[in-house]
Amino acid sequence: MYKIGKQDLSSLFGFVTIGFMLGQVGPILSAASVDLGVEAGLVGRMIAFYYGISILGIALGFFLIKRIGKELFILGGSALLIVTYGFGLYVNSTNGLIVMMMFLGLGLGVYQIGINSMAVDNTSRYPRSQQSGRMSYMQFFFGIGAVVSPLLVDFSHLHLQNWRYSYLMILVLGPMVTILFVSMDLKRKRSADGMETAIFESGNALISNPIRWSWVLVLTLMLAGIYTSLETSIFNWLSYYWDHRHGEIDIVTGARATAVFWGVFSISRLMMGWVIGRLGDWTAMVTFTSIVILSLALWWFLNPAWWGLLILVVIISLMMGCMFPTIMMITSRLQPGESSQVLSLLFVWATATAAIVPVGIGIAIKQTSVSVYPMTVTVLGLFFFSMLLVTLGITRRAAGGGQLSD
Repeated sequence: MYKIGKQDLSSLFGFVTIGFMLGQVGPILSAASVDLGVEAGLVGRMIAFYYGISILGIALGFFLIKRIGKELFILGGSALLIVTYGFGLYVNSTNGLIVMMMFLGLGLGVYQIGINSMAVDNTSRYPRSQQSGRMSYMQFFFGIGAVVSPLLVDFSHLHLQNWRYSYLMILVLGPMVTILFVSMDLKRKRSADGMETAIFESGNALISNPIRWSWVLVLTLMLAGIYTSLETSIFNWLSYYWDHRHGEIDIVTGARATAVFWGVFSISRLMMGWVIGRLGDWTAMVTFTSIVILSLALWWFLNPAWWGLLILVVIISLMMGCMFPTIMMITSRLQPGESSQVLSLLFVWATATAAIVPVGIGIAIKQTSVSVYPMTVTVLGLFFFSMLLVTLGITRRAAGGGQLSD
C-alpha cells in the first residue's frame, strides 16, 4: 500500500469524479427514458455523443494546459460541471437532456486529461520503480466513483422520487471536493519556486533524440489504442456472449460476469502495484500480457463451461487492471516536461480506437455467430502482444543499445 501525500488528494478525488461521470451515464439515461420518453435508439446515440464530445475536452487540454496550467484547467472543468449539473436539475425535455450530456462529455474530457496529467506529474516525483504501481493505486479510486455513482442515481430515483437529485450528491462528493484540493495545490505551487521539480523532470527523460522520440511515441500511442480496444471489446461484449452461450445459468448472468470483471479489475489496480515495482514496467507488461493471451486462447480452444469461463475472466481482469496506468507512465516518461500534450494524444487515440473496434466485433458476430467472439479477442490480444514486443525492442534501441531500465 502506498502513502498518500497532500499533493495526491486532488488527483484521488479527481479520479473519483471521473468514475462518477462514467458510472452515471447508463442509469441516468435509463431513468430518463422512462421519465422523458426517450427511445432506445436515441439513448444509444446520446451515449456515443457523450464520449465523442469528451475527445474535444481532451483536445482542449493539448492546447490550454501548457498555457494556463493543469490546476486552472481542472478548475475551469469543475466550474463547467457545476453549471451543467445545476442546469440538469431543471431538465424536463429530450433536447435539454442532449444539451446536458454534451457539456458533461466536455467536462469528462477536461477531467480525464487534467487529472491524469496532474497524477503523472505527482507520481514522477517518486522513484521510477514505484511510479506505475502508484498510478495504478490512484486509479483504483476511479472504480470507487464508478460503483457509487449508479447507486446514487438508483437511490434518488427509488427513494427521493427524482433521479435528478443524484446530481447534487455527485456535485458535493466530486467536483466541489476536487476544487478544494486543486485550489490548495495551486496555492502551494505559487508559493514554491519549482526548481527541484524542474531539475528532476529534466533528468527523468527517456529519449533525447527527437526523431527516435517521435517513432517511439507513435508506437506507444498505437500500443495504448490496441490495449483499450481489447479492454472495451471484453467488457462491452462479455455479457452478450455469456447470455447467448450460458444463458441457462441463473447463478451467474452476463451482467454479473461483467461485474466480476470490473470488480477484479479494480482490485488489481489496488493490489498489483507492488508486482510492477518488483518486476519493472516492461517485464510486468510482458508477463501480464502473456497470461492474458494464454487465458484467451484457452477460452477460444476449450470453450469451457460457465465456471471455467468465470475463472478465466477473473485471471484476465486481474492481469489487465494495471496495464493502462503502466502504459501511461511509460508514455509520459518519453517527454516529462510535456506530459499533458503527450497524454492528450494518448487519450484521443485510445478513445477513438476503443470506439471503433467493438463495433467491428459486433459486425463479425452478426455476420457469423457469437462463437466467433473468443477468436476475435484472442487475435486482438496477440496483436497487442506483438506490438508490445516491437515497442519494447525499438524503445530499448532508441534509449541506447538495449540498456533501457524498467
